[in-house]
Amino acid sequence: MSDYLKVDSDSNLVRDTNNHAIINNNKTEFDKFLKLSEKRYKEKKEFDNLKSDVNSMKSDLEEIKSLLKSIVRNWFINIFKTYFNVLIMAAYISNIVIDVGADFNQTFNLEGSNNAPLDLTGYTGVSRMKKHAASLNTTATFAVSFPNRAQGQVKIALSNTVTKALKPGRYGYDLLLKDGSNLITRVVEGSAIVTAGITTTF
Repeated sequence: MSDYLKVDSDSNLVRDTNNHAIINNNKTEFDKFLKLSEKRYKEKKEFDNLKSDVNSMKSDLEEIKSLLKSIVRNWFINIFKTYFNVLIMAAYISNIVIDVGADFNQTFNLEGSNNAPLDLTGYTGVSRMKKHAASLNTTATFAVSFPNRAQGQVKIALSNTVTKALKPGRYGYDLLLKDGSNLITRVVEGSAIVTAGITTTF
């Protein structure tokens, strides 16, 4: 059985004579201490929960940020691919020679941004010849066909009936293509030299 001695400096404290421990025998103060400890525990738990929620939100924001970056990156890649393809095709300049009274055809091999054949599946085309770009009158309209769409081949042609009516000289021509999304691109342009022949009928 323990014996206690009062501590002179504080009436709430006693000393255990067996182990010399200082003990607070004020139950009111002890209850206050328990309540304060419980309050601090709850506050710490609430802080830990809040910290966990914030970390979870940060993780969600990182996922959203990553998703947005991916969307924007893919958007720019698609725009770049479309623009770059247009640049490549628009730079295709080819001058042609048309003989009066003879059948004419010219096949072009188009390439995409990776230097591979441009897949022309779903494309349509139109090609015309004029004396000059500002001319209101079309001198001739080429027939446009696709010998091999997968290999990027497009052909323009004039029959001998059409070429027979042409006057010798220099003209301008171009070829426009429209893809499945209705994007129209000028893929070929250049001069068309019409030459007179000795034999114009067959």
